[in-house]
Amino acid sequence: MPQSPKKTESVQKPIRRGVVLHLLHAITALFYTYISHSLIGQLRTVYDRLQRCYERGVVNTTLHSRRKRHDRPLFRARVALASLIEQSFLYRALARLRRALLLTSVNTYGIFCFFFGCFTVVAYLLTQYFGRTAPLSHLVTGVCMIGVALPLFISDRPLCRVLGTSVFFRRLLVNICGIPAEKLDGVGSDETQRTDGEEHYFVSLMLAVVLGLLCALTSIAPYVVPAAVFLFLLIQLIFIYPEIGLLLIAFFTPLLTLLEGVRPTAVLLCAVGVTVISFIFKLIGGKRVFRPELMDGSVLLLGALYLLGGLVTRGGQASRLSALVYVALLLCYFLATGLLRTQVWIRRMIGALSLSCVIVSILGIGQYLFSGLGAQYLDLSLFSDISGRAYSTMENPNMLAEYLILFFPLLMALALTRKRPLGGFGMLLCCGAVATCLIFTWSRGAWLGVLVCTLLFLLLMGHKALSYLLLSALPAAAVLHYLPEQILRRFGSIGSMTDSSIRYRVYLWEGVGNMLRDYWFCGVGVGEAAFCEVYSRYALPGIASAMHSHNLYMQLLCELGVVGLLMFVAVVVLFVCYALSYITGRGEREGRMIVLGGLCGILSLLLMGMTDHIFYNYRIFLLFWLLIGVVVAQIRVGRAEIARGEPPHMQIVAGNEQMRYL
Repeated sequence: MPQSPKKTESVQKPIRRGVVLHLLHAITALFYTYISHSLIGQLRTVYDRLQRCYERGVVNTTLHSRRKRHDRPLFRARVALASLIEQSFLYRALARLRRALLLTSVNTYGIFCFFFGCFTVVAYLLTQYFGRTAPLSHLVTGVCMIGVALPLFISDRPLCRVLGTSVFFRRLLVNICGIPAEKLDGVGSDETQRTDGEEHYFVSLMLAVVLGLLCALTSIAPYVVPAAVFLFLLIQLIFIYPEIGLLLIAFFTPLLTLLEGVRPTAVLLCAVGVTVISFIFKLIGGKRVFRPELMDGSVLLLGALYLLGGLVTRGGQASRLSALVYVALLLCYFLATGLLRTQVWIRRMIGALSLSCVIVSILGIGQYLFSGLGAQYLDLSLFSDISGRAYSTMENPNMLAEYLILFFPLLMALALTRKRPLGGFGMLLCCGAVATCLIFTWSRGAWLGVLVCTLLFLLLMGHKALSYLLLSALPAAAVLHYLPEQILRRFGSIGSMTDSSIRYRVYLWEGVGNMLRDYWFCGVGVGEAAFCEVYSRYALPGIASAMHSHNLYMQLLCELGVVGLLMFVAVVVLFVCYALSYITGRGEREGRMIVLGGLCGILSLLLMGMTDHIFYNYRIFLLFWLLIGVVVAQIRVGRAEIARGEPPHMQIVAGNEQMRYL
């Protein structure tokens, strides 16, 4: 009797897959079913239950009253404040200035650039003629300004029309910066459709002469003038679209050390401050919406503890400044969750973070291969055959490793979600560059963190990924034999007291433990000034010059006390539960993979925090909270799409029990 087609297919399916693989799929599926019913599996629902309790709480019901919107005192105050801002002299003056700049003809800008450049070149030549020295950058600035001016003489159209019709600027402003295309096209505005711009030749000429004389008679460098103009225009753009400010922060944060004479922390504080003020103005004007959830409240409480740790401190003014810096940079979390409200903006943000990470990795690889690195971060008695450790744009190799492991899982997630083979291959090359640079840091804690986060990444992808992982275990073990001997010896030295750096950490932790016996409850205050003030009394001989405890959790206990440490752990647990609830849900696959990559990056960095104070570098602190904000924003956007009834690209297994989601 012939078998039915369905039965024949069910018999042939294990044969096509392979008996071993089919058996592994069945075993791992049972394992995931057991996990989903266990206490660990119930973490998926913890955040949602707490969020429902928060929504019924007093704080949320007070902020979101059921009264009519126009009857709420807070709404009336916001409308009055928005009207006051929009009617202010400064706001209206800046609006008129923006309009005048956009309607000015391009050749007017050409006249300014040409005469200012000529004035700069002549001033440089006269300085050299009279025997005085002047930097070569003055001459370069003048020549560049003249070169920029020549193509501007061709057109008399207004600047807004040139930006809207230029292929390069249109792609830059619309596709990358996210400015609506109708704003450049001037839809609904007769003024922006005019073919000729307003000509202000005399004003442009006089401005060039005045600024040229100012640079020639004072110590102001000529390149400061175009830089100041560009910075002014950029600030104006951020005030209109605060999302651009967040995008610039994400991209340039790890690259700021490439600019000589620039203090990265000061630049970051200014950028965050401008973006936050712009966001607040948009909230007041009703042009942006921010509805806080439980996760936002927990991060806000942690920020309040940081602020309190700066006020009640033994570090004095330096500690208070450190606390203010931490709180200011922590605001990037709220910028991400408040501004990234669409999938398009989330992809732009992830693209900026990924591109910056790849650039830093390439610079680190080039630094390791082509520049002489010192052995100041190595124990030469054990690792004399290692030429050095790459640090790229970070201050030291460990900070570079912290930065790379934070975004490496996100790059893996992007590689697995590329639909086109060419795009997937390109992302794999980017992952290879980051992994290679990570090896050149020779950071054992980062290597361990990457291995754990990769394993966690594959486990959370689903039971099939676990099956392939088990199959590849033996081949991977065989490959270990062919790895370079330096890598194996370096990794094998984890925990060895013969290494001076590990021995230093152990003795340091012993001294910090002695200090915490007296200050475990309230801590000593935020920053290295407070830590050094107290730690020196408890340090072991020869370990008294430490700036921090080389352990994130011990450092939080030192700075914020047990309440601060518990608050930080609570934020991390809430974030993990929130991410797991979305990964195992009905969201679109690419969004769930982004959340998975971000979650693994955060956990791998927290694992490295067992052996280092990862928040010692302000840029790592900012990027840590920025990535958490991006992941939270992705979850909220994905859930909003599901609530609107948009069908996800991939449904989960019936019953919502077995973890076969990605």
